Amino acid sequence: MVQPKKTPIYLALRTCVSIASFFFFKKKEVHFAEPLPKDKKPMIFVGNHQCTFMDPMQIGIGGNYSPSFMTRADAFNNPFLRKFMFAIRLSPIYRLNDGPDFIEKNELVFNNAIEQLEANLQFVIFGEGSHSSERRLRLLKKGFARIGFDALERNNGTLDVQVVPVGVEYWDFVKMHQNLLVSYGKPIALKDYWEDYQENQKKTLITVKNLVYDRLKELVIHITSKKHYTSVENLRLIVRPWLYEQMGVDSSSLFACKNADQKMIDALYDYEQNQAEAMDAFAQRIDAYSNQLEQINFRNKFIINPPTSRLSIVLQLLLMMLFLPIYIIGGITGYLPYIIPVKLGRKLFKDKMFYSSVGMTGGMVVFPVFWLVYTLLALLITGSGLSTLLIALFLPFSWWFAFRYFMAGKKLWHQWRFINFNHKNATVIEDLKAQYNAIINEVKTVLNL
Repeated sequence: MVQPKKTPIYLALRTCVSIASFFFFKKKEVHFAEPLPKDKKPMIFVGNHQCTFMDPMQIGIGGNYSPSFMTRADAFNNPFLRKFMFAIRLSPIYRLNDGPDFIEKNELVFNNAIEQLEANLQFVIFGEGSHSSERRLRLLKKGFARIGFDALERNNGTLDVQVVPVGVEYWDFVKMHQNLLVSYGKPIALKDYWEDYQENQKKTLITVKNLVYDRLKELVIHITSKKHYTSVENLRLIVRPWLYEQMGVDSSSLFACKNADQKMIDALYDYEQNQAEAMDAFAQRIDAYSNQLEQINFRNKFIINPPTSRLSIVLQLLLMMLFLPIYIIGGITGYLPYIIPVKLGRKLFKDKMFYSSVGMTGGMVVFPVFWLVYTLLALLITGSGLSTLLIALFLPFSWWFAFRYFMAGKKLWHQWRFINFNHKNATVIEDLKAQYNAIINEVKTVLNL
């Protein structure tokens, strides 16, 4: 039976995810290669897969649609997550290792997907089949194309099924207060391939699958090199924001930054193919620099633009003291609802790619519960409806403020540490600066800048 387009619990969860995303991510950007059709056509959104059930949540709220979702069946094994997954309209896709009857189970799931398309609905499927922590798009499965063409076949090729590639790119897979880019590619009309499909089904399925792969690859960071994957990823972090400045990129656009990163990555891969030994030596220098930064526990930005004024730090700390009471209130009331989902994610899953998903979705539940308890306590203590309302409104703001206050304080602490470290170990910092400049010069050579 086809699933309803919208249900109260789905809409409530969609709203909660939108609000939670505002708090969880530092910046979120949704990019469209072209506007999606307004007349609600049957669509298959094909996404890359990295952060488990964070991916469907972000794709689900990215456009003006209310899609259902398809993901691998083993994600439903955890009883804690199973009910939640069904609530947000996730459907399992079964594989060979899910049991001997996986084909029969998938027939029911695929039939339901076809009925959704016939009802002008949409669903999300992750073509890679599983999630990965690497910034590399893996080969896609043909399932999404088969479902789309089966829907056309049932309707004599008249159903206007659109396949839309969707790239989800996280600046960090685990940490809160990082950037997120969701990019919708140009829709592909399966009707355009209907005649080819009638002539040669297998060949057309492969053609469409490869086309979606190529378009999806343009929407994500794709590090082709397997030998130097870590080195390229380290370099990508080292050269920002210098790279964006050199390429004339608007650093406020996450999509433009992603494209600049990819241009460098592609140039590095060509460098590796044409000058393997030079790339090997370059990778060693990149890794050595990154390892030294990790050993002294400083980010690359301190080498590029080192803080020098203790007075400036002291003045900023004195200014922050004015807002210390808000931080204390937000910290006290928000610590437990913040830390409970974090600890829960670590306890339930060994795979770090679940951590941000559990952290945000757990926060969607735990924070409101705690805020409700605090509000009821305020009502019992004050007996005033107005005071209780003001406190209820103040609680989310105080947590949001406290988190950013903490991040600002942490930044000042690292600046103070760096000044002290530089005072005692100036030669180490100078050596790191020299290494950084050598890396930049080699990147210029690779990019022909």
